[in-house]
Amino acid sequence: MTDFPATMQQAKAENKLVLVDFTGSDCCSACILLRRNVLDNADFRVYAADKFVLMEVDLPQRHRLAPELRQQNEALAKRYGVAAFPTILVLNPQGEVLGGFQEGDKSVKEAIQQLEEAYMVDALYRKAAMQSGVGSASAPSMPRVRAGGSSKGMWCIVAPGKQGQRCAALSHTVTTSSQSCAGNSSVVLL
Repeated sequence: MTDFPATMQQAKAENKLVLVDFTGSDCCSACILLRRNVLDNADFRVYAADKFVLMEVDLPQRHRLAPELRQQNEALAKRYGVAAFPTILVLNPQGEVLGGFQEGDKSVKEAIQQLEEAYMVDALYRKAAMQSGVGSASAPSMPRVRAGGSSKGMWCIVAPGKQGQRCAALSHTVTTSSQSCAGNSSVVLL
């Protein structure tokens, strides 16, 4: 898909996340490599079909786009701070960034692993919202605290006043009011 509002509507209707490929399809060798090795790979397509609505935001140098599409794509690149290609972002249906990556030299396995982290963040937000009775939870509306220095840590979502209770996602206890989790993980407070 290339139409942002239609993509977001479809994601909401299908209860999926959006995988946005910011690319320079005719001028970026890393983008061409990512498309060939990952995005067009049959295994990746099967994986993505269940979880994401796919959108391409192309900003080619030589190929001409319809003026409306070029304007939309430039606005999206600005909105999401995309300064280099390729950039893959995972968005929720409200357009909030949950994760992604920028490297073009990836295997299907590596790409899926990074996308799974964003998918896990969204799943934990949804679970926490249901458990706390909030109804819905979105990434930016919930403050995040990272316990370790690693960006590869897991997320633990804890409702207000629930320190000392088990973190079901990580099977450990949040023990302090300073929002720290044991191990290499993070706490998200609702």
